[in-house]
Amino acid sequence: MRSLIFWAIFLYFILLIFLHSNIFTVENLINDEWVLNLRNVSYFGMILKIKELGYDYSLFQYAFESSILSCVLGILAYMTTKSIALSLVLVLISTFLLPYYHFLATESLYKYKIEQDLFLYVTSSLVYLREDTLTSLEIMMNCLSSLSSIVQTDLQKTLNFISSTSQFEEGLDMFEKKYCHSIVKNLHIILKAKYNEGALNLSLYEYLYDNVESYELLNSEFIKKSKANRSLFYFMILLEFLAIYLVVNVFGNSQFINLESTFFKMVIFIYYLLNIITVLFYEGWCRNHLQTE
Repeated sequence: MRSLIFWAIFLYFILLIFLHSNIFTVENLINDEWVLNLRNVSYFGMILKIKELGYDYSLFQYAFESSILSCVLGILAYMTTKSIALSLVLVLISTFLLPYYHFLATESLYKYKIEQDLFLYVTSSLVYLREDTLTSLEIMMNCLSSLSSIVQTDLQKTLNFISSTSQFEEGLDMFEKKYCHSIVKNLHIILKAKYNEGALNLSLYEYLYDNVESYELLNSEFIKKSKANRSLFYFMILLEFLAIYLVVNVFGNSQFINLESTFFKMVIFIYYLLNIITVLFYEGWCRNHLQTE
């Protein structure tokens, strides 16, 4: 089993070198688009996308995680398939797709931070609006320090645009195009009204205040359910792996199941592949359904 894990990791890094070597020029890649696709989902492709989100995924972290994954999956696969070749293929596939899984999880975290930043931006603005001592532009400037770099950068761009063009409403519209959120739009309606009329519209303020309170309750409940569903999903995956292990060991000596048959080994192999694909689809679904609205 140690040799299995060693050769799996060795062959995988050979594959990485193969994909990112200078063997493939632009001319060669015209007929080899699959190589480009493999490059994009490999570690060196995913690390660029992860860095664009403001996070890092070091090679050491990847090697550590892939080693653990290779050991666990390699041992489990070999104990159920009794095939070094099939176990090796499963280890290679899972290790190769690990950076893509990490990217999906990171993007979900990125979107969650944006949600939190937008909520902080709105609630901070409501505090300043309640005091009613600052202009709309000053309120936005004061909110900058409480935000993280994700939303802070875009809000700074908005303020720079307003300062250079004196187009307040157009600047807020630019911000809303990227962050199409109801509480942000409602806040900007109040800020626009205050900017144009010079006074706070109390009815709009009270409406947004109640809306934000409801949103906070819904968002808190949504996060709890999401965490519970995520835990349940991975618990079910573990139960499935345990189930296939029990099937092999309990019914392995049955006259109805031949563990040495190629058909049975391929069934288990496909079963593992489907679980790997299911995990990736689930993470992708979580990423696309993270927002509460």
